[in-house]
Amino acid sequence: MLAVVVLLLVFLGGSSKGGNAASSSDVKTPGFQFKDIGVRVFTTGPTTTQDPKAKPDLQKANQAAAPAVTNAKLMLHQYFTQAFLVPANWTSGSYDAAFTNFSAAAKAQAQQHLVVLTAGPNAGTLFTSIKPSKASLRTRVLLDAKNRPYAVACDTFFVATATKKSGGQASLVSTGSFTLQRVGTTWQIVSFKVKHADQGVAATSTATPSGSPS
Repeated sequence: MLAVVVLLLVFLGGSSKGGNAASSSDVKTPGFQFKDIGVRVFTTGPTTTQDPKAKPDLQKANQAAAPAVTNAKLMLHQYFTQAFLVPANWTSGSYDAAFTNFSAAAKAQAQQHLVVLTAGPNAGTLFTSIKPSKASLRTRVLLDAKNRPYAVACDTFFVATATKKSGGQASLVSTGSFTLQRVGTTWQIVSFKVKHADQGVAATSTATPSGSPS
């Protein structure tokens, strides 16, 4: 158990075009793809033998981690889509769908920091359209002693270009870290730390909220 705790500490440290957003519900949501900038797998001990000097089987470790990596990418893709790109969400300032995969505690924290975690409660009054321009994802997976994914940490960088009603464009820039763990029988986002630094629009927040497992 001590090995798991120590490694967890190291691990955590370490498209279609939308139209005028004012018409919301029938406007298509623009799509995007993450650029993968790295996947690292951490193990808590040997996976093929009881010999304490044995080294983990990296091929098996990577194979064991692969489904968790894919799942994390899908969950974060859903989050950014709902938080920044779905016209019905940002025009109304309602982002409940963005936090579907958050644990209860993380979701409660997220709802208190919509300015940081979304296009913003007032995006509909500021912009006519929001489209993705950059997205990257770095992933770390921690496996337990039985070679099962225990936690996934993802570093994200997401930029969307918003057309302002007042003229010109703004860049909505989100830099974050998200941790996923099993809560019951499902994976959930249990914690996060996010910075939202926009360009071309008045600064809205410098908070870096964080959630915790429920």
